[in-house]
Amino acid sequence: MSAGVPTMKAAKNEKVPAPAPLMVSGNVGVGRLNLDTAIAQSCGLAFSVAGVKGLFQNFHSAATALRIAWHVGEIHEIESDSDTPVARFFDELDVVEQSLIDGPPPHLPFYVVVEGLDGSGKSSVVKAIAQSSDEYRSARTPPENIDNVRSAFDRCGGSLARAFYMVSNYILQANMWAACRAADASVMFVVDRMFCTTCAYTVGWRNTEGGAEAVDVLPDVVFRWPTDLQPPNLVLILSVDDTTRRERVEVRNALTPGDPASPWDSRLSEYPDLPIRIMQAFMRMEESLPPGTLAVVDANRTRDEVRDAVLDIVHGARLTDVTFAASI
Repeated sequence: MSAGVPTMKAAKNEKVPAPAPLMVSGNVGVGRLNLDTAIAQSCGLAFSVAGVKGLFQNFHSAATALRIAWHVGEIHEIESDSDTPVARFFDELDVVEQSLIDGPPPHLPFYVVVEGLDGSGKSSVVKAIAQSSDEYRSARTPPENIDNVRSAFDRCGGSLARAFYMVSNYILQANMWAACRAADASVMFVVDRMFCTTCAYTVGWRNTEGGAEAVDVLPDVVFRWPTDLQPPNLVLILSVDDTTRRERVEVRNALTPGDPASPWDSRLSEYPDLPIRIMQAFMRMEESLPPGTLAVVDANRTRDEVRDAVLDIVHGARLTDVTFAASI
């Protein structure tokens, strides 16, 4: 852990006061538009990788960005009569940071990640894998234990929202490591989205224009798997044409009328090149994963056909043995 990282906690219903205002371009204080610059100037941290804004390379950079934004009042507590969920979220970041300092457990989790566009059928595939063996535990990012603060960061938008989704990968990792330590054995997980989504959606949304060629020209460093995040044993990318994807989204929304619609549903429909860029970014992730880790599944078929194809890959593929030492 680098020296000087601010670890900021807030008491209930009390915001941590900033010890001194940050100076940006001669103006005192930090506003939404100049927060990125303030953090870059104060900590030497960037909110971008090779020009891709909102992309973070490790836990430290994303967590520090969030801590500073919380410290200066850019992130607001969720109103509650008896709880301070956002403050507790920052306590959780301290726990995750300590887990990285302590290092991975003796027995690493074995985990399969299911990736794809909204409406590609990820939830069905995760359920199918989990039901195929009692050994699998299902999980997702963001993990359920931080669901109650997601809206606070979504409201921030931009780089702070992306930082939240970045650290959610590490919160899930800490949860999986804790399960392995408790079992004193490797525990198997199937995960609905992880860092591949964090990277691909950041690359595709407002960082690139055009089709797959806009993603192809980006340097390899953009798609590099973080060195402090345990790589998965298998990544399944669900590929689906846009007509089928839209139909599934409509059916899903009709079946869950009380659930808020994902903003990505409208974005993917409004910008026809966006899903192309995201899918190409998924494919670029293969370059930084162990050989044989990534598999593409044609998800245009029926649910049963997709399930059978996925289970054949999961059960029959030579799954990569992961050796990992966290680097922070």
